[in-house]
Amino acid sequence: MKFLIDAQLPPALARAFEAAGCGARHVRGVGLLRASDADLWAFAHREGRVIVTKDEDFAARWARGDREVPVVWIRTRNCPTATLVAHIVPRLPHVIALLAAGETLIELR
Repeated sequence: MKFLIDAQLPPALARAFEAAGCGARHVRGVGLLRASDADLWAFAHREGRVIVTKDEDFAARWARGDREVPVVWIRTRNCPTATLVAHIVPRLPHVIALLAAGETLIELR
């Protein structure tokens, strides 16, 4: 499973995904820090990546029927990076199981 971590999430989250055995890149690391949502979507589609985001726009795109790119929508409040990582990484096995079962929008609160 390969993930693309969106700009409003810290690069440390991508590193934590990697440490947990998941392929993950932060948009900064692939030269897309200032890219449009459409460009991120196209990159994720081309690379077979799941977008991990706090951006409601990706969920809205999914709701409009564009479901070619799976989205993990993090809906937690802003918090320190260590807190975010501690909240999300233990949930990765469940997220991966849902994605493997065909889910294409997963909300994490």
